[in-house]
Amino acid sequence: MKPERAVLAINQTSVSSSPVSEPGTATAQPVTGHYVVFKLDDAHYALPLVQVARAVRMVAVTPVPDEPPWILGLIDIAGQIAPVIDLRRRFAYPARPPALTDRLLIVRTAGHLLALMVDEVLKVLEPTAAQLEAASPTLAQSQPLRATIREEDQLILVLDAERLARAS
Repeated sequence: MKPERAVLAINQTSVSSSPVSEPGTATAQPVTGHYVVFKLDDAHYALPLVQVARAVRMVAVTPVPDEPPWILGLIDIAGQIAPVIDLRRRFAYPARPPALTDRLLIVRTAGHLLALMVDEVLKVLEPTAAQLEAASPTLAQSQPLRATIREEDQLILVLDAERLARAS
């Protein structure tokens, strides 16, 4: 799927249910829902669609001094300021400068906007309950990982934007 089609699908799809239950609850099983699948290097990741406001092409980023290396700076999204997190650097992939082919996933976290720089937006996916598995409690406490999706011969790591925002 071309990135433009994925963006169109993201903008036209809405889901009202929470896609993943809270870790540590009695039923810490992921709940089916829609997920935005994206790529970093050769790895596939996903975010619950309910956390993604939209996907846009890379724009100019205003650098901010004294921030961690994965914080690229700030952008203005429709009158709201959003920090830009380079997920390649955040997850220790080889760093590279932003390119016009990169995408920004604009996510809403506790009322704030956050822009996540990714290599490519692939698709919107609605996995079955059998394809979803909650992250182990050890990983769920220390990482932004919420669950995994099994799709054909690969694992898609489901992230939580709230946890990414707190860890930044």
